[in-house]
Amino acid sequence: MTVGAFPKFRSRLFVFLGGVSLVAGIYSGLARIGWYVPLRSELMETVHGPLMLSGFLGTVISLERAVALRHVTAFLIPAMSGTGAFLLLFEPLYSVGQLLLLGASLGLVVLFLYLVRSHGGFHVGVMAVGAVLWLVGNYLWREGNLLYQCVPWWAGFLLLTIAGERLELSRLLSLPPTTRKVFLGSVLLFLAGLASSRFFFAEGLRASGAAMLLVAFWLLRHDMARLNLRQQGLPRFMGRTLMGGYAWLAVSGVLWLFFAARFDTGPFYDAMIHTFFLGFVFSMIFAHAPIILPPVLGFRMAFAPSFYVHVGLLHASLLLRSGGVLLASQEAQQWGALFNAFSILVFVLVSVRAVSSATPR
Repeated sequence: MTVGAFPKFRSRLFVFLGGVSLVAGIYSGLARIGWYVPLRSELMETVHGPLMLSGFLGTVISLERAVALRHVTAFLIPAMSGTGAFLLLFEPLYSVGQLLLLGASLGLVVLFLYLVRSHGGFHVGVMAVGAVLWLVGNYLWREGNLLYQCVPWWAGFLLLTIAGERLELSRLLSLPPTTRKVFLGSVLLFLAGLASSRFFFAEGLRASGAAMLLVAFWLLRHDMARLNLRQQGLPRFMGRTLMGGYAWLAVSGVLWLFFAARFDTGPFYDAMIHTFFLGFVFSMIFAHAPIILPPVLGFRMAFAPSFYVHVGLLHASLLLRSGGVLLASQEAQQWGALFNAFSILVFVLVSVRAVSSATPR
């Protein structure tokens, strides 16, 4: 059965489930960094990472794949991830939520194996490996490993998913084989670092950090975003936002490279993960939302200069948050985190405003 027989409102339901994970994740994140929030609990603070990474991002990415594949069974993946993340909020159902998220990541691996077999392509293989990393991270989490030990695997899932998608577009530039080999070498170094981190944690993360830095330089030099900078309107917005995200990826790589021994808790850990997940990943979300959301939700989006507001707010607040680490200022980190959350809220409001419900797709 194809998605033609699959009502659009169900896709919107999965977006809603992902949105619940996003809101709950932001709420718990503010609690973790020290802001007072009602209904604060120990459980809520421990699920911040899983809600944001597997709940929100896992659901959005798998939903995008399902819509592109246009087959109903593929929608089981975002259904499991969205529902599983929701169940994490209830202590008696916590383990059920973990199992559903593990099942969702396994489903995404199977989906990519099908895509590799049916479509092939180096970029598809890269994204397939990323899905495997999501599965490994969820498995380690389910088996009781500490969250900071799972985070690098989840980061790899997002890094390879995003890099694979951008690599697909770079085919239009007719890059020389040597350039692709550099990209492949960077990916292999990242994977080697992850594997070795199971035995030598800090040393493995340093290798992965170096690989992140190489991928960032590769994207800054060879990604199509550079060409979009010469355009107007939405293409220029996307180009600028993507390049900003790649810069944050480079910053994160440097932090992993030099401060891997502190990748467990504290302010440097906060900087290492949020320069990646907020600076890099959310820049990618902000940049791609105008072209990804319309086919998923069935609405058109009209570009407006106001799109730059949430992007600028994200960068400024992340600079404040990261600067607070260097200045040993807990207050700066807290305010930076609050405005991080506000930038995402502004993104949602600007996106809703840009949607024209009178012109359904």
